[in-house]
Amino acid sequence: MGSKAEWVLAPAQTMHRKDARVQKNGCGALMNLADGNEANQVKIAWSGGVEAILAAITAHSNNTKVQESGCLALKNLKANKANKEK
Repeated sequence: MGSKAEWVLAPAQTMHRKDARVQKNGCGALMNLADGNEANQVKIAWSGGVEAILAAITAHSNNTKVQESGCLALKNLKANKANKEK
């Protein structure tokens, strides 16, 4: 990933924890960035992405859209063996 998108998304999700739309979109962006891209998977996981996703799905446990995008993001991150430690 040439940009620092993953470094921006996790803090934005932290700043707007109560906004389900921000959480859904943030998880969705992380999901797309991690999809099939091993370098992004590692960068996202090790720059606070996993924690941001977990916080989103915990804070919005009744919101199916946040749950779906968060779980799919975690699935994409888990595809990389280096992230199994996270």
